[in-house]
Amino acid sequence: MIKRTGELTLTILGMVIALMVFAFGIFAKTLKNTQELQDLIKQSNATNNASITADDMVQAVHMLGTSLILSGIIGFIIALVASFFIKGNKKPKLAGTLLIIAALITVILSVGIGLLVGILFLIAAIMCFVRKPKTT
Repeated sequence: MIKRTGELTLTILGMVIALMVFAFGIFAKTLKNTQELQDLIKQSNATNNASITADDMVQAVHMLGTSLILSGIIGFIIALVASFFIKGNKKPKLAGTLLIIAALITVILSVGIGLLVGILFLIAAIMCFVRKPKTT
């Protein structure tokens, strides 16, 4: 029986960072309703002669927050399921597949902000596929 401590550690670390992505998404969504953000965007647009309006920028921040929340939650849940398959070396191939799916979803939905999460999940998935028990 192989100890899967490395895979489990990388998965848990990725899950913690995925929760941070989720928290950042909630923070981005709360910024939508602040007048200070709108004033800052208007001031920035006035100095830079930007063609984007303040309302468009606030809407973009709101959409980014939504995608970060979704990517953080979905990545966390899939990795949590994968970690149960890793623990005790139950089904490492299925866990590796789930971690690859979690990595892709997290990176794509978070528009690249969850890249570190994706890398950690991908390394753990590769370790799940490559490490084999020693034959005697």
